[in-house]
Amino acid sequence: FLSHHLERMAPDLSFEILGTDVDKQSVSIARNGVYHRNEIKAVPMQYLGDHWVRGSGDIADYVKARNSLKEHCRFQTQNLLQISSKGSNQKFDLIFCRNVFIYFKPEQIELITHQFLKQLHPHGHLIVGISESLNGMALPLVTHGPSIYTRRSDLSIAKPVKSKDVKVLKPEVRQPQETIR
Repeated sequence: FLSHHLERMAPDLSFEILGTDVDKQSVSIARNGVYHRNEIKAVPMQYLGDHWVRGSGDIADYVKARNSLKEHCRFQTQNLLQISSKGSNQKFDLIFCRNVFIYFKPEQIELITHQFLKQLHPHGHLIVGISESLNGMALPLVTHGPSIYTRRSDLSIAKPVKSKDVKVLKPEVRQPQETIR
């Protein structure tokens, strides 16, 4: 998706995707970039492009990601409950944590989300699974739609306004226009 659209809209913009999982085997599979072709069958052709090569013979049902796709991706094993122990100062524009919070208790979700917010650029977005609302938790978040959040900044908190500073403008009253029949 990013390669397809950025090539036309912002060719000078580069990107990197970091994929993480707590399971070392899942990370190894992702690094290898080999999948059964049914796993990418639902991806629209314009996004598949020339980024995949199909196997032949005994492996004809498999596809492998080409370097044109893999060069933008890196993968690492990561336990979300130990993000702060890695000491990463890396900042992200987008953090996707979809369908993961269902495995955690509310206090763990708050801890993980606070760590995510430390790694999110000031105007970055955190996107969680559609059924994983963070509303009602003690988190400094602004909701931008179902499962889409940004970090609340001090600038987004309105300061009280004194009534003497408020000017009321009366709306201009217009006569209804004649209807043409």
